[in-house]
Amino acid sequence: MSLRSMTGYACTHVRTELCEALIVVRTLNHRSLDIALHLPAAVETLEAQIRDSVRGVVHRGRVDLRLTFERAEFASAVRLDEARLDAYVKAFGLVASRYGVAANLDPHEALRFPGVVLEQAPGALPDEVRRAVLTGVSEALEQLDAFRQREGAELARLIQESNQRVAEAVDQIERLRSVALPWLQERLHQRLTEAIGSTSVDSQRLAQEVALLVSRSDVQEEVERLRIHSSQLRDLLSSGSAGGKNLDFLLQEMMREANTILSKTAGLGGPGLNITDLGIRIKTEVERMREQTFNLE
Repeated sequence: MSLRSMTGYACTHVRTELCEALIVVRTLNHRSLDIALHLPAAVETLEAQIRDSVRGVVHRGRVDLRLTFERAEFASAVRLDEARLDAYVKAFGLVASRYGVAANLDPHEALRFPGVVLEQAPGALPDEVRRAVLTGVSEALEQLDAFRQREGAELARLIQESNQRVAEAVDQIERLRSVALPWLQERLHQRLTEAIGSTSVDSQRLAQEVALLVSRSDVQEEVERLRIHSSQLRDLLSSGSAGGKNLDFLLQEMMREANTILSKTAGLGGPGLNITDLGIRIKTEVERMREQTFNLE
């Protein structure tokens, strides 16, 4: 299964002896499937079939399908019932002969005789026109699907690039963490010792308090979860089984971890500043990925 963009465009042209039609399909972003059909009155009876065709190709987004006839001869076609007309003319001649009147029959009046002129029944399309319209719609939807797959592949590539930068930043945070924690521990120990002054404090208790404060600034759990989420995101994109909604949920989790890293490292100074910078970089890349997923079906 391939990822698909919600935005796309396709246009097909069909021609038969009876009609010439243009089908234009556009798709846009939308939280659910919203189909808007713009059909001439002559083909409104095909609306249900066209909607089913659209649903078979598009599962999320707004679909705008417009079908216009450049020529529709069948719409105004009429058929002359010659046998009925002959019967009327014969009856007219008999009446004229019996009553001794002129048998001058006006053709315009003759065409008004009941049943002489047969018009196309409303909504009844010739099979040729029906097949042509539905075939044109199918071709347009095939083109649309191909367009959306190409766009989806490009979006997936951009997301993968951002995700790779997130993974690299996570690795850098992991390396910095081994430097930042000892530095923070030493800094906190020094500050607490200065604050306490000459007050007698158990060294073990002091070490416990320092360890507690350091643990509150440790981003190991966030780093591990980010690494897991990044791997899941990469696998989903590679398999092509991810939808925009699924990816968005995963990216929300990644954003939560990035924000936690920033809150834990705010004000640390020293090596912590580098971790903060990397956290901001991760957050920026996650935001960029979320913007891209909004375009995925």
